[in-house]
Amino acid sequence: MNRDETYLKTILREISSIPSLMRGYNKESFLKSEKTQKAVCMTLLNIGELVKSLSDEFKQENKSVQWKEIAGLRDLAAHKYHSLNMERIWFTVKKDIPELKKSIYAIIDKK
Repeated sequence: MNRDETYLKTILREISSIPSLMRGYNKESFLKSEKTQKAVCMTLLNIGELVKSLSDEFKQENKSVQWKEIAGLRDLAAHKYHSLNMERIWFTVKKDIPELKKSIYAIIDKK
């Protein structure tokens, strides 16, 4: 297994932790739970940090994934947490993360 594949599998582990963090929450209750917001944002930060560790060559070969945007969310979560829009985080968790998971599995399967 190469380095990029190792990072992808670690990203998948991070993604797999999100459902347990979100269990029992709807959008309204998520927006009221600072503790859950912080836990989810930390997980997204971890995912972004792992994406930054992927090789440039790998990211070029897999342009269908928005690597730059994922890393950008990491930067916001790390340096400007107070400016994060939690409704956008909800959307990210509900729509973008499942798509990322599907994309990563497709990348791994084609190897």
